[in-house]
Amino acid sequence: MEDAGNVTKLQAQKTLFYSMIKKTADSNNTKMITQEEKAHIVSTIRNWDSLTSKDKLGKKYGWFNKYELFQMGNSEPILFRKKLRNEFLNAEGNIVLEQIRQEATFENLFDILHTIHVAVGHGKVRKMEAAIKQKYSNIGRGALEAFCKVCSVCIEGNPRQPQRAGYRPIITKGLTRRGKTDLIDMQSNCQNGMKWLTVYQDHGLKFAYMKALPDKCAVTVANFLMEVFAIQGAPAILQSDNGREFVNQVIEALKTLWIGLRIVHGRARMSRERGKIESDCSRFDFQAH
Repeated sequence: MEDAGNVTKLQAQKTLFYSMIKKTADSNNTKMITQEEKAHIVSTIRNWDSLTSKDKLGKKYGWFNKYELFQMGNSEPILFRKKLRNEFLNAEGNIVLEQIRQEATFENLFDILHTIHVAVGHGKVRKMEAAIKQKYSNIGRGALEAFCKVCSVCIEGNPRQPQRAGYRPIITKGLTRRGKTDLIDMQSNCQNGMKWLTVYQDHGLKFAYMKALPDKCAVTVANFLMEVFAIQGAPAILQSDNGREFVNQVIEALKTLWIGLRIVHGRARMSRERGKIESDCSRFDFQAH
């Protein structure tokens, strides 16, 4: 019963796969031949010398100039492109079967991809593409992407994470658990040479410190932080939107002074938190300290 279930599941994947690629099959430059077309091409190449001049015109003429045939014994004839022939020859000028990159047919496409997909350990497009290029010359990336989307093993093994609506706010309780600092450009409202405003806010108590600065050098900002930390203590986590100002030797020295201090670069999760700081600071009377 389990084998029958696997066959049914595989057949459903096959139906879904072909319904996906048929929409784009006609627009691809590497349009795949069907089993019927392959039979006509093989017959044309085998009987080329016996065809009349009239029969050698049109599609048959194009097939003969484009494809070449290789067959060993009673095995399935292998069709490949003439322009690739030199890639399959050994030092003696003979065709090596293992090196032939043949033309896949549309009806066999799913079975080919399924075999290779399992052989590469259910690898994704890149792994499949490397294996495909060694054996086939007319299977495009779009077919590989479509197959990976219908593989039940890949889908079941990589469940999608449920999407969350919006962002979860950071909740901090207590003093010096988390501190946020921001550097605001006030050059358009410069007074007494003070062009920047730096703000530090304790995330737990929402108590803020502000100071006007003549520049945004890391040393200047670090000195302000040292003054704040000397008053209330260093936070366990220091978060900032201005990451560049803190990647320097001064902040590294600050970390050595307060053991356990971590530097977190990036924006706050809730944009309104950062916006609140900037809106409050915009009303600050800019005076030299």
